Amino acid sequence: MLPEDPHYFIGFPVSTLVEEQLEKWQEILSPFVNYRKWLNPEDFHITLKFLGSVSNEQLWQVKERLANISIPHDLMLHITGVNFFGKEDQPRVMYADIAPTESLLALQKVVEHEMVSLGFDVERRPYRPHITLAKKWLKDKKYFSADRLTEKLDMEKSIDFPVNQLILYTVKRGQNKSYEPVAVYPNLNIVNKTWDEEDGAIN
Repeated sequence: MLPEDPHYFIGFPVSTLVEEQLEKWQEILSPFVNYRKWLNPEDFHITLKFLGSVSNEQLWQVKERLANISIPHDLMLHITGVNFFGKEDQPRVMYADIAPTESLLALQKVVEHEMVSLGFDVERRPYRPHITLAKKWLKDKKYFSADRLTEKLDMEKSIDFPVNQLILYTVKRGQNKSYEPVAVYPNLNIVNKTWDEEDGAIN
């Protein structure tokens, strides 16, 4: 049996300060939910597009396209609390919720379009920006709603941080740190430039 090509995805990293804050969230929330796997804080990220299996032949095309995608110079991400994916009483994933701003959604559409044009599958589900905190529900039922859990975090306001780079990650199965950057694209569009949401370019 031939080995499977490595899996890749495109996303944003988070800053060290955000890593530390979300790690505190994991500690605060762990007594109230029942997950098998809590993500290593070094793995925290926001996915823009999951590619799945990528051959060596495709990889250079992906890197070339990503190098030509412009990030809005003032793109900020806003963490607003926690939420869940999956069944209401036994959700498979708990995550930090990211506000879906117009600039973020526009950039995600550009990335989606570019990758689909290379032959990757179209994402049929609506885009939900998030940072996974825990996954693989163990047993019993969840007794606290997302709103109740967010209240336990005692947030005075959203956690805001800028996007400084776009990253192509590979998935490292069976390791404590599961996601490894293989290509980094810094945000060079900083001064006196505006984001054109219609064509996904910096003018």
